[in-house]
Parts: sequence; structure tokens; C-alpha cells
Amino acid sequence: MIRYQPLSEFLTEYTLRNDNNQYKPVAVGRYGIRTRDSIYSKELAKDYSKNKVIYKNTLTVGMGSVQIDIGILTEDIKYSVSPAYHTYEIHDINPVYLRYCLECRNQDMFTRFVKRGSRQGKSIDLKRWLTYAIPVFDVQEQAEIVSVLDRVSMQISNRHEQLELFEQLVKSRFIELFESKSWETVRADSIMFNMRNGVSPSNTGKYPAKVLTLSAITQGDFDSSSWKDGMFEAEPPIEKRVTSSDFYMCRGNGNKNLVGAGVYSKENRYDLVFPDTVIAATVDLQRVCLPYLFHSWMRPSVRDQIEAGARTTNGTYKINQGVVSNIELMLPPLELQNVFAAFVEQTDKSKFFACQTLSFLLKLANNLQSWREKQYDY
Repeated sequence: MIRYQPLSEFLTEYTLRNDNNQYKPVAVGRYGIRTRDSIYSKELAKDYSKNKVIYKNTLTVGMGSVQIDIGILTEDIKYSVSPAYHTYEIHDINPVYLRYCLECRNQDMFTRFVKRGSRQGKSIDLKRWLTYAIPVFDVQEQAEIVSVLDRVSMQISNRHEQLELFEQLVKSRFIELFESKSWETVRADSIMFNMRNGVSPSNTGKYPAKVLTLSAITQGDFDSSSWKDGMFEAEPPIEKRVTSSDFYMCRGNGNKNLVGAGVYSKENRYDLVFPDTVIAATVDLQRVCLPYLFHSWMRPSVRDQIEAGARTTNGTYKINQGVVSNIELMLPPLELQNVFAAFVEQTDKSKFFACQTLSFLLKLANNLQSWREKQYDY
């Protein structure tokens, strides 16, 4: 049997302070509850006595930039969270079932209950949020749903680990072939030419085109989710469009570790424009292949040069074409670069199948509850 009941029937807000600074602080975000040292490289404070205490079978709620931050603690342990969070005791419902239920409805809740214009830009209308109705099965069916979703989640975790292993495998092959060897070093502008900034869309533009997203650059991942629709004042010229002979770099970012990050496309995409926040450079493919350049660009010695050349403006780290031009790169023989590129291609094929499986599992996890609900939708 299924019932639709408001969250208020299962949640009771409470406030318990970490007065004696006894409990370790954690953060709540897109990936649930995480220890602060897994997110931050250094401790941000010493005194957490104003934090709220969370414990087994409690829900912590906050506001993220694009979702509601939700953390449900099911372990028999106590932590503390920022006083900005709201904390609730969970009762009369399986806490893990509630977590899955809220996770798959997060975007719907965010759209319905976000309040804009507050001091920090966004907040949650918690009073209305507590009226949000969720499907509630009987206790046994909740346990069955949790069991299935736990197995799917385990498979998703395994696929993420598999993808990480592929990444490590490529890095290891790069080190094996190229590191600790006396290769020729060259300035970037000797193998990368025709450097240019892109063109960004305009609110008053009349010419539609797809735009490469900055996240595609910073994540080093050129795929089908890496663009958005935009309008331009004039039709963007061919030199502002994506080709398979160019390397694309992030020109500015609030995160110093991401400024200068790069990506390349395996095919010409003349329908795709790169924005003004990106520097493009045409690569001399007679001397360097793009897979080698991409992985070489991530080496610590290259990152150090990029960060040393970056300048800060209003909290944003920026580089220019001059910084890129002066980067020193090692240049092994093209034949050896091509050996590495062939290895990357084979690994990418394995990653492609792993990503397909992961995509299927994520859709299954998101749709399984709604599928189950439809069985009761007569």
C-alpha cells in the first residue's frame, strides 16, 4: 500500500549545541555528509562550540548553489555541523528510504522551495518544504526498496572506482614512458600557435549557436554534456569554433587549481563556439599529439608555471596568452607520443563502456522509485 504524506509527519526539528567542542565537524553537500578534512586542505577554525550536534537517524538540511544539501546520518555516531544548517530527528519512516526519496526529488524540491534575494543569494522556504508530500510504502516494502537501491548504489560506486583506476592507469603509463628522462624542452608557443580568446554570448544577440562550457575545460572532459545554447551579436567566425587541431585552456577561474586547465576535441565541431573565458591554440601536430599534450599539461611542473603566471582580480585567477606562450614543456619523439596516444585510445574505449554502464545505473537508481510508485497508480 502506498500513501503520500508530508515531510512534517516524519521530521521534528531540534537544536543541540556542541557546547564542549566535543564532536568532530562535518560538512553537508551534494554528496551527503563528508568530513571537513576530505574537502578542505586545512582546518578553518578551532572552536566549533556553536555547531549543532547530529546523531543517528537525523536529517541535516542546507542550501547549495544548485540543489538542497541533504545529509542523513544512519551510523551510531555523533558529529557537529555549522549552525547555518537545520537539523531534524527522523521518525516513523526508514531513514535510508527517506534519503533515497529526497535524493531523487532534490531538483523538484529545489525548484519549488528556493527563495532568492536573501543575504547569501538563496535560502530554503522550510515551512513550505515540510509540506512536500513523498510516497510512503509499508515498512516491509520500504526495506525492499532500500535493499534494491543499495545494490544499485554499490554497482555505481564500483563503476566510479573503475573509472578512477583507468585514470590512474593512464597516469602510470605516462610516467613510465616520459618521466625521469632527459627530453628536449620547448616553449609552448613553439608548438602552439594562433592563440586567441573566444567570444561569449550576449543577452541581445540574434545568432544562435552552441557554446562550449567552462566546466568542460576545467574537468578536462569533452563530451555531449559540454555545451549549452547561446545567442551572439554576430555569427561567430570559424576561428572561434571547435576543431580537432586546437587545444583549449581556461583563462580565468575562482579556483587557482583550475585556471589554465585544458581540453581537446577528437573531432571538428564547427557548430560549437568557445567562449571568451577560454584561450584556444592551434597545435603543431607534426611535433606533438593532443593526448600527450593534454596529459603533459597536467604535470606538476606545468601547473606550477601556470599558477606562477596567474594574476588575481576580484577573487578570480587569470592567465593570458603570454603566460601560455612561456610555458616550458618536455617534447619527446612524436613516435613515442603516438605510442602513449594509442594506449589512451584503448583505455578510453574501456572507459566508454564503463560510463555507459554507469549512466544506466544512475538512471535506474533515479527511476526505480517512480517505477515502483506507478505500480500503485491505478
